[in-house]
Amino acid sequence: MAVILMIFLLALPASGAARGVQEKHVMAGPEYFFPSSVSIDFGGTVSWDFDGTDRTHSAKDGSGMELFDSGPVGPDGPSYVFTFAGAGSYPVICVQHENMNGRVNVTLRAGPTQGSVKGAFKVTWASQPAPEGFAYDVQVRAPGSSWRMWLDDVARPDAQYRPGKDGIYRFRARMLRPELAASADWSPADAARVRS
Repeated sequence: MAVILMIFLLALPASGAARGVQEKHVMAGPEYFFPSSVSIDFGGTVSWDFDGTDRTHSAKDGSGMELFDSGPVGPDGPSYVFTFAGAGSYPVICVQHENMNGRVNVTLRAGPTQGSVKGAFKVTWASQPAPEGFAYDVQVRAPGSSWRMWLDDVARPDAQYRPGKDGIYRFRARMLRPELAASADWSPADAARVRS
């Protein structure tokens, strides 16, 4: 299932909403990922490079969503590439080494970065609708308030947000797999400033 899902996600093109095609490389060392944390825009890819190591490693989704899994890759094995369609913060583990872990932070975008109370912001958290069995949650933090759920368990990749007052609005999102009660952690936040 994970391999089929990975092929599905890689086959779909990123929409024009993404900031640009990105690819980050992570090296698998003796018992570490380097760098241990990378940041990309939604629709970007991460390549885990296993060449140069003398041990078997893996790169697996640590969120419980079963989103990606390289399986065991031996010394000088091929790289494993995965495209992250939706915003979130994804833990990565090596099944063979308990203390070997990393993280992929996938950002969302709110735009324009400045606007009027009478206007709206387009908030984009994914390069495509959620694959079957997956969904997105989106939160907003209005000026002077705490994070609250704006959109819960939605498939679409973007929406318009209409502010109610002046100030800075922050947005964050995550991908989830409801049937497994699993999700990524919240993405890094993006902000938009509202003026009367």
